[in-house]
Amino acid sequence: IYNPWSIMNFLNQKGEFGPYWVATSSTALIENALILDSFQEEIQILIDGGTIDIIADPKMVFSDIRSESSSLYNLLLFSGYLTAEKSQRNEDATYNCRVKIPNNEVRGIFTSSIRTWLSKKFNIETREYSSFINYLLEGNFKQFEEKLKNYLALASSYFSTGSKQLEIFYNGFMIGLLS
Repeated sequence: IYNPWSIMNFLNQKGEFGPYWVATSSTALIENALILDSFQEEIQILIDGGTIDIIADPKMVFSDIRSESSSLYNLLLFSGYLTAEKSQRNEDATYNCRVKIPNNEVRGIFTSSIRTWLSKKFNIETREYSSFINYLLEGNFKQFEEKLKNYLALASSYFSTGSKQLEIFYNGFMIGLLS
């Protein structure tokens, strides 16, 4: 994709490569999309360098972006945050696409958005969350346990799942945290 802004900044900085276009837009859309469970799982696949299959629809409705991951993926594809590795046109003018994150610059945007979302969700700074994970990786289980108790108190609620789903909710939380 030809991007005049990045080229002009590249020339202005005497040939220094940089993610110049990143600062020209907000990542709020990605951060808001992390509310969708399916998006959380699939974005991790993409960040890890994998691909996912989507149906791209040039006639998408923008109002569906917050409620349907397929509409969100369309916007991310059409705006350059995802790229089609393979595509096949369907009879209804949609496309079956295998998409991936196009480069490290965009991968960094997704990673940063996830950190920002986690920070807001758990009401902690990114640095604190990193130290929390490091406690686990280094075997400092006492401090990990204390931080985990605090995060569970902030992030989870009985009302999030209903009385019949409590154990499943906490199992899922722990599996996600440890993965």
